Amino acid sequence: ASEDGRPVAAANLHLTLAFLGDVSSDKQRALARLRNWPDEQRALAQLAGRIRQPGFTLHLDDAGQWLRSRVVWLGMRQPPRGL
Repeated sequence: ASEDGRPVAAANLHLTLAFLGDVSSDKQRALARLRNWPDEQRALAQLAGRIRQPGFTLHLDDAGQWLRSRVVWLGMRQPPRGL
């Protein structure tokens, strides 16, 4: 049954290191437009590639679910220093 869950393709998984809050509708539209601009995407990827951060360990010690969107999540009660 669909309530039992289903596998998600690895390409659709993500890791949110720090949730910054809700994004306004205007910013959502601006980000959606950016998806159609491959040059800007490449520039952002190059900038992101320059970020250097010491390694850290994540201790996933919290879990929950969002029933409406049928999402199960894992989280941290205490994020690593620096996040």
